[in-house]
Amino acid sequence: MADGSHHERLRQAASTARDLLTHSKTDRWELFAKASVTREVELFPDAAPKELRVEEMGVAVRSVRDGRAGFAAASGLESDAARRAIEGALSNEVQLSFDPLPPEH
Repeated sequence: MADGSHHERLRQAASTARDLLTHSKTDRWELFAKASVTREVELFPDAAPKELRVEEMGVAVRSVRDGRAGFAAASGLESDAARRAIEGALSNEVQLSFDPLPPEH
């Protein structure tokens, strides 16, 4: 996958998640969208080098509302991954005595 494709998919995933979070009942939220490609070469005696390409993509969300906070991540960069991460963060919220998000600007 070309870097431009990763970039566009990252922007789309972040935009979708932002839109969903903006319309959710979350007071504050933090969003991460990540895509990376790693290339590795395995070398063994008496064998041809083997090149591995690993793509990792995902969306992660931290939510804060009513003194509770949640976090979840989902693999993929489709709108479904954004929805899964948001639903997961909202469903696993726990009571916190502090706000885990950076100060508002």
